[in-house]
Amino acid sequence: SQGSLIEKNITFDIALRLKNALTKAGFKAVLTRTKDIDMSAAERAGAANLAKADLLVSIHTSGSPGVGIYTMDEGDFDSEGAPDRAPLLWDDQNAPYLPDCLKLAKAVKESVGRVYEGADPQVHQARLAGIAGAAMPAIEVEIGSLSDQKQAEQLADDSFRGRLAVRLEKGIESFARGGEVEPTRKK
Repeated sequence: SQGSLIEKNITFDIALRLKNALTKAGFKAVLTRTKDIDMSAAERAGAANLAKADLLVSIHTSGSPGVGIYTMDEGDFDSEGAPDRAPLLWDDQNAPYLPDCLKLAKAVKESVGRVYEGADPQVHQARLAGIAGAAMPAIEVEIGSLSDQKQAEQLADDSFRGRLAVRLEKGIESFARGGEVEPTRKK
């Protein structure tokens, strides 16, 4: 955290705003946590699985400057050319959703990129504990770094967090409806 900025407060605020935006758009949104409790990645994925969610979007700040959307890497699941590591219990559970994970990540990238000045969110594919075990398309969104002064200032701004939540919703909606990301409308 930087100064009075604490990751859990920033990410929870954005998650609540995202839930409201998704609800207004006609989706049912469920938070994996509604109060200040520690949840392991496995517990988050388990909560999403138990809720029979269609998607899992995990929101975090990053340890280094940059904005990114992470999803599972298909290369982690095939034996030819994959890194030399033992299969994980959740590999079979994630594997069917990998193509949609990447589509969701790209839709969110295109949409949230509109709120960041001078930072182009990147899509990264990696074996992540944060979304592993999800029996649905899942992404982890790194919304910026609290150790980077410019990004911390953005995340501290109430208006910025509101715009970010709206753009997250638009990316999710674009994926869910199978369409292109809707252009930004000027008011």
